[in-house]
Amino acid sequence: MRVISFVMPTLGWQRLKTVLNGFDKLNRNPQLSIIVVLGLIFVFLKLKGFNVSNTLWAEDGRVFINHAREYGIYSIWEPYAGYFHVYPRLIAWISYFFDLTLTPIVFFIGWILAYTSLIYIAANRALNLGLSATHATLISILLVAQPHSGEAFFNLTNAQWFTGAALAIYLLIPVKDTSSILEKLIVFIASLTGPFALLLTPVLFVQLIVYKDWKSRKFIYVTVLVAATIQLVAILLSSRLGKNGFDTNITHWLTVIYTFFTFGKKSLIPQLAALFFWVTTIWAFVLVLPTEFLKNVRQRYEAIEITSLVLVMSAGVFFLAGLVAAKTPIQDMSPIGSGARYFFIPYVLIFLAAVLITSKRPKLLSRIYASLIVLVISTFSVFKGSDLQFNAFVEFAKQKSDVLIPIRPERQWNIFLYQDQSQEAGHMHKPVPLSISSAGMYNIVNQFNDTKHFKATSSTPYFIFDIRDKCRYSKYIGVEFSMPLHEGAIVEVSLENKNNVVKSQSLRRYATSEDTIVHFALPMSNATHLRFYPSDKVSDFRLDSAKLYCL
Repeated sequence: MRVISFVMPTLGWQRLKTVLNGFDKLNRNPQLSIIVVLGLIFVFLKLKGFNVSNTLWAEDGRVFINHAREYGIYSIWEPYAGYFHVYPRLIAWISYFFDLTLTPIVFFIGWILAYTSLIYIAANRALNLGLSATHATLISILLVAQPHSGEAFFNLTNAQWFTGAALAIYLLIPVKDTSSILEKLIVFIASLTGPFALLLTPVLFVQLIVYKDWKSRKFIYVTVLVAATIQLVAILLSSRLGKNGFDTNITHWLTVIYTFFTFGKKSLIPQLAALFFWVTTIWAFVLVLPTEFLKNVRQRYEAIEITSLVLVMSAGVFFLAGLVAAKTPIQDMSPIGSGARYFFIPYVLIFLAAVLITSKRPKLLSRIYASLIVLVISTFSVFKGSDLQFNAFVEFAKQKSDVLIPIRPERQWNIFLYQDQSQEAGHMHKPVPLSISSAGMYNIVNQFNDTKHFKATSSTPYFIFDIRDKCRYSKYIGVEFSMPLHEGAIVEVSLENKNNVVKSQSLRRYATSEDTIVHFALPMSNATHLRFYPSDKVSDFRLDSAKLYCL
């Protein structure tokens, strides 16, 4: 209790102390349920607004959604980036049985389940090692509140970092295997999601030698070994190994190591908190290991000191593997910037180890909590996904086969809606031509006496098309512009209602010089005019045609 009073001073401390004492005395299942609920409350604090459609990210589209719709159940065993991703592919395959507009919801639920698994496993193992429910709650939430850019949050693509962290804790803090068939299946799926089982296999061999527990944990050993073998074969058959080369620049390695220990922060207070955390953690290991190591090495699973050391060593293995596999130059990687996902599991294991190694020393534990809370507060961020009008694009793609549904980040990750061409022709509405010559032009002049060639006279050129009598009863509209570009540019469409631009009815996209057709899809909702920004630069451009689709 002294720890909580140290980090959470409050006038109602006695009342809070009574509540926490009651919490600590509950049975295991109610404790775990409360911890999971608190973990979910925390993660929803990181959402600014709640539009699930905006959470789709990267491989969610081109890899998981596209493959599930193209290959069906066989997509589950399709390797990508050198290894299998069974969990996200399984969720993607399940989403195939729903309308595409519901896919973001299915994917979000899939991510929530992965997130919840980490909270649950971390809390359960902490309770097994003798921590109170209060401390199990604190450490479980601090693990996911770590300094992080938010890259791993709210999208199925990065759910593997949560299932991987949960699997690591599940295996590195062993218990006697009394798991149900469902739990065994979950372990198998997690082991076939990402390369993590392969990284954890050496630790399992050491555990088998030290604990001699083949009879009680044989399923765990066999499952992880089989999964690790499968992933190893997949990696060896891919071009992943050596694809990016090995960085031999020592300065780059020192830079990323410094970034790791400072949690990516450059301001004074977070750096002092980081220093305080590392010094306290190292001091705790120095105090404990020399006297406790030999005494506890035979105490089987209850040896917190040995477990803490194994967690730290495994964190180093995960981080080193991430640096070798990363596509980002290692000197540019940061937990709050590029490549943040490679820091996630190492920090989870180190934070947990720091709390465990100090759990019997309240003063040191208080310092660990204090430093982590300062770091969490100084790096806390909320998710701000841009609205790419997913539902409107789905309806547009159902009518027009060449429409790609954009998700973040744009371009190569777009979703292609596989469909029967005859199906498309059967219900496709005829496009309504938009007259370019009759449109209002602002900061734009004609070029070469040609109605299709224009020049922008400022960085905000735009056309205004009158659509008052068009698509009046449609929920969405699709717009197609034929406009070959000389260079990449930001193009934008927005709808107006009585000369007021409606923010929720606007969309910005990036078009390259390779694009000749640019599509937009928006909710209609009483719009009277359509404003089109063909470029964000002072440059020449060509606009061949503009078409409106009532969806």
